[in-house]
Amino acid sequence: MKKSDIIEELDWIQNYDTPIVKISDDSNDLYIKKEEAIPFSFGGNKCRIAASYFKEIIEGGYDVVVTYGASSSNLCRVIANMASRYGLQCVIVSPEENYVQTPNSELVSFLGARIVKCSVNAVSHTIDEVISAYKKEHKPYFIYGGGHGVRGTDSYRNVLKQIVRFEDENDVNFDYIFITLATGTSMSGLIIENVVGGYRKRLYGITIAREVSRAKEIMRQSLQAYDSSIASNISEKDYTILGDYRCDGYGTYSKEVMDMIKHQFAKNGINLDATYTGKAFYGMQDYLKKNNIKGKRILFIHTGGTPLFFKNNCRYINEK
Repeated sequence: MKKSDIIEELDWIQNYDTPIVKISDDSNDLYIKKEEAIPFSFGGNKCRIAASYFKEIIEGGYDVVVTYGASSSNLCRVIANMASRYGLQCVIVSPEENYVQTPNSELVSFLGARIVKCSVNAVSHTIDEVISAYKKEHKPYFIYGGGHGVRGTDSYRNVLKQIVRFEDENDVNFDYIFITLATGTSMSGLIIENVVGGYRKRLYGITIAREVSRAKEIMRQSLQAYDSSIASNISEKDYTILGDYRCDGYGTYSKEVMDMIKHQFAKNGINLDATYTGKAFYGMQDYLKKNNIKGKRILFIHTGGTPLFFKNNCRYINEK
């Protein structure tokens, strides 16, 4: 492919307008923005984020992509897929603690990416070693875990514009918008656009890994790194982070989460996973119930992760 054709394709992926659909719910008008409908590598928010970085990679003539992520990482899957499509080498540095094969890690291997496992404490050193080794004969490019960074944040600003456009075209107004919060990259983009665009949407991030205090600090750092002048006008009043639904942390889940995933798939055909979207969707429902929120228009941004639906869900469902 010509460089110009690749950039055009990456722009298309980054800005793809995913559908917003209404699903059955007993208490509220519940809508889902289906980010998994992005037509590349099973879709998801990480497609937008990866596409943003790959534009810089292609324009800069880099030939090796290095990133970091756990075996469940959706971003690692997408990066490996984009690297394969555009003829680049891909290296995934992954923590060996609790490393288990998942559909995402299997796809990463299938796509020919090199997986380098190391202790969590050795991640930074290992990444430096890998990059240094490739610099001898190649031009490597590093993407932080989860796509954390200015380009990752910027890639998600357009999603809020899509949501507002849907509201205008369909004469609806969402009272609450919920999203899964892992690295915070996607939510940072929503917050930035919400403030810059003056939309005043009620944004809720449900952290599925970190404690609330740590999640808030990472969010603050992310917003500051993007644009300090914009960040100075943002306070915690502009968004809410909910942290009661982490279970025991990243990659863990509860019976309640799994039962909800089964229910939503059986009732609405919605595929949620136990690592990311399932925990966030459960958290959203529990928050609405505990706060007696009824008769409102709710939007859940489904950030993808379709392969992970098959990690534990089908076995759990079949055992019930």
